[in-house]
Amino acid sequence: MPNLSKAVVLAGMSRRSFAIATVISVLTLGIPLTGCSNPLADAHYNNARTEFNQGNYEDAIKLLDKAIALSEKPEYYGDRGNTKISLGNFEDAIKDLDKSIEINPEFAYAYYNRAIAKNALEDIEGAMIDYNNAIKYDPKSEVAYLNRGNLKEEQGLYRDAIEDYNKAIEINPDDVKAINNRGISKLKLELLEEALGDFN
Repeated sequence: MPNLSKAVVLAGMSRRSFAIATVISVLTLGIPLTGCSNPLADAHYNNARTEFNQGNYEDAIKLLDKAIALSEKPEYYGDRGNTKISLGNFEDAIKDLDKSIEINPEFAYAYYNRAIAKNALEDIEGAMIDYNNAIKYDPKSEVAYLNRGNLKEEQGLYRDAIEDYNKAIEINPDDVKAINNRGISKLKLELLEEALGDFN
């Protein structure tokens, strides 16, 4: 259960580090492929996922390069962009995520991860727009609400952040990060009793 000590840890955690950890967890879970399949391209793509999950990001990118050379799927560009985020190559990641969205303008996954890259480059407005689109195209994206809430909290928009944390918790009542971060925002609004309710 969430408690005050956990909240303090989360409060001191780099938002950038948390966001990158979140995108890694999303990538590990996997997403369905769309469009016509090229068996060899899909094989490279699946092998790239294996390399990514083992922390071999450079090898994952090489395999994704091969997959893209055979078939330009939004998922391939999206995951190559995500892998570049893991390497800290945010500008190159955005280029891949731009291409992913160009192919599929309703690809929530790419908007979400482009928001992470933009936030890392301090493009706050661009990140907010991308989180909005991620939620527009995937209203059940718990992590999009969570990260957008974090971004709002960083901007001092504590009440707006609480609304996003509430939505993340509505989707997943066991979202400890959202519960703790909501408590932190409540503390900053001096809503002490409500904050303690989130920490206990």
